[in-house]
Amino acid sequence: MKEYSVKIPIGIGDLVYIKGLLDLTKDRFSCINISPNMALFNGRPKYKPFVMELMGMLFKPPFYNITMDQSYPFKSIVDMWRQLKIKPRKPNVASILCEGELPKGLHSGKYIVINTKVRALKKNAYRAFQPKLFKLLRSIGKHKIVLLGEREIEFTNEYKNLGHKNIYCIYRDLVDYLPSNKIVDLTISKLGITPPNMKKFKHDCNIMHHAHRVIQIGGGGSFCVSSAISKLICIISYSSLPFFAEVFRYNEYKDVLVANNSREFLKAIEEIS
Repeated sequence: MKEYSVKIPIGIGDLVYIKGLLDLTKDRFSCINISPNMALFNGRPKYKPFVMELMGMLFKPPFYNITMDQSYPFKSIVDMWRQLKIKPRKPNVASILCEGELPKGLHSGKYIVINTKVRALKKNAYRAFQPKLFKLLRSIGKHKIVLLGEREIEFTNEYKNLGHKNIYCIYRDLVDYLPSNKIVDLTISKLGITPPNMKKFKHDCNIMHHAHRVIQIGGGGSFCVSSAISKLICIISYSSLPFFAEVFRYNEYKDVLVANNSREFLKAIEEIS
């Protein structure tokens, strides 16, 4: 069998789903040579050690060979999906990403997680369903609500291109509108240019993995990771994220709902018990 060589994006969500896609080609290729696109580290050099460690966790030899060869063609996950003509699947990477003990007071299956960062869902769409969302969250009586993610988004060049209407943080809304005695705040101050801490990242993954439900608004890295390790309720725009629409539109995964409209998303939250 032949080898496949590719230069890839460095986003956390990209890496998780690229693994999920390329794992499906083991009957087609003897080896995949994979390199991070080094140009994407410009302006965020501290991010590189985290990315390289995460790549080492996800892309293990002998099937994968991680290199720094920048001559490989750069392909996004959408490019690879279309080139390789594979029906994409949801990855399952909990055994790789989840580590650590649950914080004191949290018990498996007895709390809900909400991620603070929103991407690829316009802010006016979120504002339209926000009142009903928070009314439903306040009515969930027996579950603690764990907040994960950042309190402030640092705008990289990529984020600046997307704009504040397409990438934003809902931390302030969560602490302002939810009862303080229900919140377990495990957020960190900022992310974007500042890299994640690997120990904290794996701990957060484990918290999501053991949650009764994870609630995610929009796409991005937190959506990709939570969909691959947890029982997720999410809303995205299928038209903005065609690859993920292809993965989730058929509702093949009993523990993951990725809605394309607020009605379906809110109904799922209303049914949390």
